[in-house]
Amino acid sequence: MRKSAVAAAAAAALWAGVAIPAGASTTDPQAPAGDGWIRVTSEELSTKVWNCHWEQTESWGSTKGCATPHKAEGWVKDLKADGYCVQIAIHWKGKNGESDWDYSPEACPEGDKDEFTKAPGDGSHWTAAGRDVWFKKV
Repeated sequence: MRKSAVAAAAAAALWAGVAIPAGASTTDPQAPAGDGWIRVTSEELSTKVWNCHWEQTESWGSTKGCATPHKAEGWVKDLKADGYCVQIAIHWKGKNGESDWDYSPEACPEGDKDEFTKAPGDGSHWTAAGRDVWFKKV
């Protein structure tokens, strides 16, 4: 029943001309502040090594990277001359309830590709138990 309700809502939004990107969430309590963030990946630490790789491409931008419990490295690239930039946010989750948000540089104008390296914790770094990666044009 829930799937048909979601499908009906998506169809109504499409008919009304409202775009809903796959995985988009503006009501998710874990999402960064603001509308339009797309969850690229979410992973909890179940072994000593995460599936390191993430990749997301939209018409307006792309991102690719790798995150372990100790750091994230990757890039964001602006693919469209639309006056917007492209950015990712990483939400690190600690074993003892720690929480940290890191943001990549804003890549723009079209063709700009910015690399980043981030670690969980500010100042004193800690080992993350999970992470979410979010993607948006800003």
